[in-house]
Amino acid sequence: MVFDYFAKSMTKKEIKGVLDKHGIAPNKRLGQSFLIDKNILDKIIQTAHISKNDIILEIGAGLGNLTKKLAQEARKVITIEKDKQLIEPLKENLKDFKNIEIIQGDVLKKELKLPSNYKIISNIPYYLTSPVTAEPTSNFSNGSSFRIGLPLEPIPMISSCDRPPS
Repeated sequence: MVFDYFAKSMTKKEIKGVLDKHGIAPNKRLGQSFLIDKNILDKIIQTAHISKNDIILEIGAGLGNLTKKLAQEARKVITIEKDKQLIEPLKENLKDFKNIEIIQGDVLKKELKLPSNYKIISNIPYYLTSPVTAEPTSNFSNGSSFRIGLPLEPIPMISSCDRPPS
């Protein structure tokens, strides 16, 4: 069951307004960009094959556009956001959802207590692509699947690993 009220993603203008209200600028060091394209959000959800029994780990919630979509489909969403400045606006944006747990911290350093058979579904920043995809830490050892949206920049580098050297 999808409720349009909950499904509404924040627009670019709304995201800018929230960031301005809280005195926040996207942090280039953290590779922050805020996913606003409804088609991409819908495609992530569609390809993730989420069931009402799934528990999802989302890495880098930002302001929660993807988080909202995940929460509509899954039993529970555990989202970890590194940027302390984003936690308050993230909580405000997700306050109507009872199945979301927000954790502030670095996913590569924080010891997470995750249930078995969770799914990782995330739109991660470039700097996390190798640590999360190439060498999952013990934090991710029980995950049943990974569905990670990658920024366009690392795609050629990642796909070139599959080709034999010339």
